[in-house]
Amino acid sequence: MFGLKRMLVTITLIFSFSIFASTLLFDDIEKQADGYKDKSAQLKFLLSVEADLHHYTQQDNARYWFLVGMAYERNQNLSLSIEALTRSIQLSQLNENKEQLVQSLIERSYSKYIQTYDEQDYCSDRKQALAFSENILNVDLKVRALVQYSFCFQSKPAQLAKGLELLDKALDLAKNHRLSANTQGMIYNSLGHIFNKNQLHEKAYQYTLSAYQQWSQVSDYQDMFNMLHTLTSAAINNLRFDLAKHHVEAMFLLAKEQPSFADFTFFSFYNAGLLAKSENNFEQSIHHYQQALRLQHTTQEKFFVRSIYENLAIIYFRINQLENAKLTLLEYKKIFPSAKIINPEFKALEFTVAGSTHASRQALFDVIDFQVKKRREFTHFAVQATANLHDDKINDLDNKVLQQNLEIKELNLINTQEEKQFIYYSLILVSIFVLSLLGFILYLLKIQRKFKIYARTDGLTGIANRRFILELGTQLLIKAKPPELPLSILLFDIDNFKQINDEQGHHVGDKAIKLIVKSAKTCLRKVDKIGRIGGDEFLLLLPETKAEEAKNIAERIRADVEKSTQQAFNDLNLKEKISVSIGIIPAGVDDSLEGLIIRADEALYQAKNLGRNVVVLGK
Repeated sequence: MFGLKRMLVTITLIFSFSIFASTLLFDDIEKQADGYKDKSAQLKFLLSVEADLHHYTQQDNARYWFLVGMAYERNQNLSLSIEALTRSIQLSQLNENKEQLVQSLIERSYSKYIQTYDEQDYCSDRKQALAFSENILNVDLKVRALVQYSFCFQSKPAQLAKGLELLDKALDLAKNHRLSANTQGMIYNSLGHIFNKNQLHEKAYQYTLSAYQQWSQVSDYQDMFNMLHTLTSAAINNLRFDLAKHHVEAMFLLAKEQPSFADFTFFSFYNAGLLAKSENNFEQSIHHYQQALRLQHTTQEKFFVRSIYENLAIIYFRINQLENAKLTLLEYKKIFPSAKIINPEFKALEFTVAGSTHASRQALFDVIDFQVKKRREFTHFAVQATANLHDDKINDLDNKVLQQNLEIKELNLINTQEEKQFIYYSLILVSIFVLSLLGFILYLLKIQRKFKIYARTDGLTGIANRRFILELGTQLLIKAKPPELPLSILLFDIDNFKQINDEQGHHVGDKAIKLIVKSAKTCLRKVDKIGRIGGDEFLLLLPETKAEEAKNIAERIRADVEKSTQQAFNDLNLKEKISVSIGIIPAGVDDSLEGLIIRADEALYQAKNLGRNVVVLGK
């Protein structure tokens, strides 16, 4: 009997370790994907490992399709993002991985939101995510589910209380568990939206400003920009045009400072047009909206493109430029043929163009009636929601107290039996834990060296990555004692590299990088160090090497690169030959590594100005 138990424990441990090893291997893939700063390169890498999915668990497969869905979303391919996230959801349901299921449902709902802005389309996912989040331990994910579902009630005055109740729960969880600034910013953002939609613009502005402050703490530029967009709207609704102007200026500044966010400039012009329209500065508004339309290809959020066309047409209509209004209306219908016109002012324009004066007049009266109805609904539901929310909190508190009393009585009844069972099961668990820990330690010792190498190595070339080569540089600079123990650094990059990528494709660019690194390494000694510090930029550390000797090494590298690349890429008929320009700087007594790299970069720049494929010894 004892032998059978021992055999079962051994089999269980072996099975557990095999699953754990698979997870670690997949974690390695996920970590490598996170290392790609270029979103298209990250997607390409993830798709390249799809063929190996059969090696991993069903749970890892669900994680894989989640990562692919997120990558497609970042690359603005929303249809494929939704497909990948749907596969993740299906796999998560099969293996009952509730956390992954909630994550995938939330992200799929966001892709649907950006694609359609139709609540019926994306809110079903958010409702499911909230239901499944009840059974998970991840508090941060619970908060996200509450916040995302609250957006489904922001434009429904009759259900304002429901939206506020969800956010109230989210805020309590965030504060009680001291969640991150990102999470609190997300809650404040949702509160700002729900108050703005229900005409409580002062509260909307306060909460949105709080969200902006939270995200600015962690330099989350995307969410900071989104908050500036919402703050502009809230300030306009509060008739604080001075604040709105300040926020629009901040949007343009952030768009300039963060050019990697392609649609920042589009939304800056969109908000500038909205502000000018609110101030009745129609000519200026038309100018800003036209600038935004020139950039409409940079955004996937077609809702705002539609909004610009509608606002432009209404402005032309209002200032009696009927021909421009008609042309804008026709262009709108051409671009959005299936769009349903809801805006009464836009409808009035459509009727006017069609020659129906009576229908046009009626549409304008509908605008007035709509505004009156909206104000009345706001007054009614705002008061009702506040009262109901207060009553719900009191009833909820009473129910919690009663429930706790019942639970205490039940716990007292079963406590004696549980104490006996606890001792027995504790002994078993401790034994299993000790055995598992020993096995786990042995496994960690084996993979520790592998992870250490990964953390220091550039994935494409196999040489030192940016962080590690800078660490080596700092250490060698400390040891160097010029002129007795000199140190020289070389900084080089590939000439015309962008042109190679654009004309021949990234696969040719990657091949060139690997070949150039191989050529450079043949010219170096064992003590010399080489690392990749950027896309096509490399740093060489030459200890115990004076400037002239370093220049000789650099010339050998330059010549060898020219020869090897010419042979390797001869069949491509490149317009410009592949070569490298090199800047050299010898270390001085009081030099810092950062200062040496800056001076080497200046020498490299001189080499570029001298016609490329040149070595320059800097000062």
